Amino acid sequence: MNTLPGHAIRGNPFTLALLLCLVFGIGAAVSQSLIITLVALGSLAGFVLALGVARHLRGEEFLAFSALLGHMVLNYGFANWSVRIGDVPLPIGHLLAFSALGLALLRSHGSIGGIFREPAIICVVLLLALSLPHLLMDFRRYGAYALRDTSFVVEGLFLVLGIVLARHGGSRKRFTAVLGVIFLANFLHALTFPVSDLVRDYSPASGIFLSVPVLGNYRQTAFFLVAGACFFLLTGRNLPRWQARILGGLAILQIAWSFFFQLRSAYIGIFITVGLVLLFRGWRRGRSFVLAVLCAVGLLFSFLTTVGTTFSGRKGPMDVQFFGGHVQSLVLAEGAPAVGSARWRLELLPEVWERWTAHPSRIFFGEGFGEPLIDHYRTDRAVATRQPHNTHLSVLLRLGLLGFLVWAVLLWRIFRVLLGSVRAVPIADPRHGLRLWFLLFFLLGLFETTVQPWLEFSYGAIPFFLLAGFGMAFAEEKRA
Repeated sequence: MNTLPGHAIRGNPFTLALLLCLVFGIGAAVSQSLIITLVALGSLAGFVLALGVARHLRGEEFLAFSALLGHMVLNYGFANWSVRIGDVPLPIGHLLAFSALGLALLRSHGSIGGIFREPAIICVVLLLALSLPHLLMDFRRYGAYALRDTSFVVEGLFLVLGIVLARHGGSRKRFTAVLGVIFLANFLHALTFPVSDLVRDYSPASGIFLSVPVLGNYRQTAFFLVAGACFFLLTGRNLPRWQARILGGLAILQIAWSFFFQLRSAYIGIFITVGLVLLFRGWRRGRSFVLAVLCAVGLLFSFLTTVGTTFSGRKGPMDVQFFGGHVQSLVLAEGAPAVGSARWRLELLPEVWERWTAHPSRIFFGEGFGEPLIDHYRTDRAVATRQPHNTHLSVLLRLGLLGFLVWAVLLWRIFRVLLGSVRAVPIADPRHGLRLWFLLFFLLGLFETTVQPWLEFSYGAIPFFLLAGFGMAFAEEKRA
């Protein structure tokens, strides 16, 4: 006889995903001690895992979903959340993600050969091969910093995890439900931004190179708000009308709230998603998406105009004048808010060129890992910025022209597979919306890492490659 919790989960995988979200949130929120937090998380996670077993949740799914939840919601804080064995810090996020990868490979040992014949996976292996000689020499000189700089290479392995998870039919439904809950959790975390100082004060702190609060970090929150809004709008059409309306309302709120973080990449990301939805779905099937975006922007600025400038965002006041000036900074308008950081990215190009061409071996093989790639820009915390805020340039500098070409082929292959997956089903097919979302997420991530070092951190690279791999697996399905 089924217990009530087990029965509820067996009937609705969304319930299991919600419990997983609550496990992480309760354990992190109620404790001011890292040890107590770990105990609370472990105990509650064990309870949810027990329920998950009744629901036939596979171990690799539980681990992968937990890693995604932490990296996408808590981003920088979760990436620095670690346990120490002696003097060696072990990042919890990596332990979860690599454990999921190991279990997934063990379960699918009979089809591993087929996975590693995928050109994208071959590119990841080639990048690892090009990195290994550098890493063997650089680790002795720079220690953990050399390992830290390999995120965009090593975490490309999570393409494999995404593909393996998606090949299990039941996992796709559970994955979609959990992904919705993760975006909801990200929105709830984003709502704490106005009291972020208080959240950080009560948060446990942890770190590998620098001790930081686990909670109260919002580095990629706006990106995932936009991605989450797209997810709800594109997949909600397959649900009953009342559920679709609820998700549509959540999408509008996420888009509106993303403006509180005042990120130019988020503004452009919204514009990109609207254009791509119209391109792939046409006006008749894409107009509801466009109207939801217009509604979010209209409601936000109507509200700001009505209440005045009593709210502050990440960079300045929440008013129409600030946003107008912030958009003008994209074209380097003099005196525009934050125009200096936009100009700084362009000023880095000559420095990157000079560094890359300083020695013939660097041109073809790169300089390796461990050294900061730039040294003249500092943050308000007086910590030197290590990257040129463009992952593609970082690949060129660290792995040279050979590594950059492999990197370009990897991204092109992922794009081609995701594009083919979207085109493989008609627009009216219920699967089209989710497949289109994976393509949108990939392109948004590609843009994000062109203006930020997003894939040079685990909170960017792990979700990016895992979700890309999951989306790629849909291309294996035959046309309906």
